[in-house]
Amino acid sequence: MHLLSKRAHGVLDYLLGVIMVVSPWLFRFSNWTMASCVVILMGCSLIGYSVFTAYELSIAKLIPFNVHLTLDLFSALFLFVCAFWVSFRHPIAWPLLIFAVIEIATVIFTGYESDREPTRHIGGPIGT
Repeated sequence: MHLLSKRAHGVLDYLLGVIMVVSPWLFRFSNWTMASCVVILMGCSLIGYSVFTAYELSIAKLIPFNVHLTLDLFSALFLFVCAFWVSFRHPIAWPLLIFAVIEIATVIFTGYESDREPTRHIGGPIGT
């Protein structure tokens, strides 16, 4: 079941990407250089591959949507690893976890597309 359309997924991608880019200043961890760089790069990469994904809000439709969803999952996994790496006692871990959960949720609620052709029944519609 797809609760999010591709268009809604695209809006969330761009919104999350921008929030990730400004998050070091928004959540006050800009003095942590490595953490700031990671989050800013992840936000820029999210916006970058969204611009090239085959959905309504992209400029060039070069990346298939299922590949985009896989990139979202890898991005979320990387953010989870970074959150564990900095330890949960540090305040930067929570924004990383929240970003990861949002990315996973958008993938789950959007769902992968099937590449298979719909099955046709011989003899016309069923029930006739």
